[in-house]
Amino acid sequence: MTRTTTVDNIWASSGSVVDPGTAKVNSGWAAEIPALETQNFWQNRVDKLLQDIEIHGIMQYSSVTVYGIGSWVTASDNEIYKSITSSNSGNDPVSSPVNWTPFSTIVAVQNATESVKGIVELSSLAETQVGTDATRAVSPKNLKDALPQLIPDASTATKGKVQLASNAETQTGADAVRAVTPAGLFSVTATETRAGLVERATDAEALAGSDTIRYISPKQFVDNVNTLVPTATETIKGKIEIATQTETNTGTDTIRAVTPKTLKDSIQTIVPDASETVKGKVEIATQTETDTGTDDTRAVTPKKLRLGVSFSLGTDGYLALPSWLGGVIFNWGVRAYGAAGTYTVTLNKPYTTRIFFAMGQPKTAIPFTTDIASNSAGINGTSLTTIRVTTDVSVDTSWFSMGY
Repeated sequence: MTRTTTVDNIWASSGSVVDPGTAKVNSGWAAEIPALETQNFWQNRVDKLLQDIEIHGIMQYSSVTVYGIGSWVTASDNEIYKSITSSNSGNDPVSSPVNWTPFSTIVAVQNATESVKGIVELSSLAETQVGTDATRAVSPKNLKDALPQLIPDASTATKGKVQLASNAETQTGADAVRAVTPAGLFSVTATETRAGLVERATDAEALAGSDTIRYISPKQFVDNVNTLVPTATETIKGKIEIATQTETNTGTDTIRAVTPKTLKDSIQTIVPDASETVKGKVEIATQTETDTGTDDTRAVTPKKLRLGVSFSLGTDGYLALPSWLGGVIFNWGVRAYGAAGTYTVTLNKPYTTRIFFAMGQPKTAIPFTTDIASNSAGINGTSLTTIRVTTDVSVDTSWFSMGY
């Protein structure tokens, strides 16, 4: 291959060249028309550098370039040659052994090892993935393609490669395959809805009480309570000390609070038992004690006093006394006259144990001159729910019974 461009002529090699200085070189062109001397300097320097590269680098041989001793070129036979003469120009390396020496005759290239530089064969992808060949080199592509097999993704059970989590992924806390960086960890700050890192408030911030993202220590909390919360009074809510049992029993302290226990113990000590002549504390009697009626130290509640009392105050009615009065039941009523005879009447409140008696009489007065009326009432055998009532002389019978 023949080159078409050379740098044997240097721009402005005989013209006017002016170095614009380091500052101008660093800043470059602005909105300006550069002076020709400055433009010549730039193109002159570029040509010299390119010529230097051509002379000392391994470039295509040029018949017009003047090579010196030690210059390297690539000839038309694709071999590398070294110039062995000065002012070497126009001498084709392939046919000018007097001026050029082939690279292969200069050094005998050996295979590369861990301790010797040399030539090396590239491994295939399969050889790279197997990972047992110690004589071949790996290309960047094969290395990239083999990495997924050679280095698996890391897990809780396997060492491997891992992708770094973003701050957002770290804060979400749901990603189980990425790794957290220190910066990501510090981005996870605690909020009212998310657990995370939290900074301790200063004493001033704790006392101000407006910071919602920092925490306070137990000491700061106690100090703040003592500073911010006033002592409680009859008009101000605040902190208060608990009174001792002795202070509670004495009853003169107006700045301390009494607990339920000390209050109870104090009442037992201070308040006397109530009697017929002394006001004090009293125990409530049980229903059994109320019914027995012998206890003279306990109090009866309206509920226990009323227990068992019931009544119906009609023409046909009843009155049931409480258990502590024996549980006696009174029944009464009127049997309307239909025809003279004896009838079974159902009690308004049945007895549960015994019926003492039942009696009856005419509902209205009978004239003296009239025949004796037989209006009456009596027990109906062993029945606790009914009695027998007799009506006569066209008069209704009023009846009454007692039992329990």
